[in-house]
Amino acid sequence: MPLFGRVCLEIWPDKTATNLSQIAGCSERHANLIIEGKRKPNARVAHVVMGKIIP
Repeated sequence: MPLFGRVCLEIWPDKTATNLSQIAGCSERHANLIIEGKRKPNARVAHVVMGKIIP
């Protein structure tokens, strides 16, 4: 699993893709693909994750 996916799992240990998709405004399938490393995170998803890391 890529680093971005591991960071997402640390932020949201339960229902990772669901939480990411709801906050970022993308589909759950797209969030799963990003977490698994099959797609690169777009700016919106990266912004959501960085916002959780850096308050």
